Amino acid sequence: MASPGPTPLGRTARTVLAALAGVVAVAAAAAPAAALAPPTGPEPSAYVLVDLDRGVVLEARDAHTPRDPASMVKVLTALTAVERLRPGTPVPVSARAAAEPPMRIGMPAGEAWPREQMLDALLMVSANDVAWALAECAGGDVAGFAAQGNSLMRRLGATDGRFGDP
Repeated sequence: MASPGPTPLGRTARTVLAALAGVVAVAAAAAPAAALAPPTGPEPSAYVLVDLDRGVVLEARDAHTPRDPASMVKVLTALTAVERLRPGTPVPVSARAAAEPPMRIGMPAGEAWPREQMLDALLMVSANDVAWALAECAGGDVAGFAAQGNSLMRRLGATDGRFGDP
């Protein structure tokens, strides 16, 4: 059963979702910027390097171009589901969710799984079938869930992105 409305998220959730500006944030909390080794490999097209302790952007490239990094979409899906579904809520698996392409855990349509097991699979396996089942349960449908996710992003200060589907 869906909860009656949003519940507040903590500092960790706000910090994680700050990266939803469409880039990957790298936390440089433990070491000063001068002590960080530059990344190896091809130059990224966009990035943000953040000192989370001070709340300071140390360096950025193309930080405000909207992107849909899959891992950040999964984190927003998880946070929106946690906000909307009470612990222990059985999450039904629709035929649409069960048919999602890999990565998935292979849930059969017609089953219902506890919210906590769904969240574990979503975050550990990045399971698309789980993401769609959570979205349909929490939002009534994917469009409703996307509206909830966009609302959560705005409340957390992520203003450059747009959430479309889980």
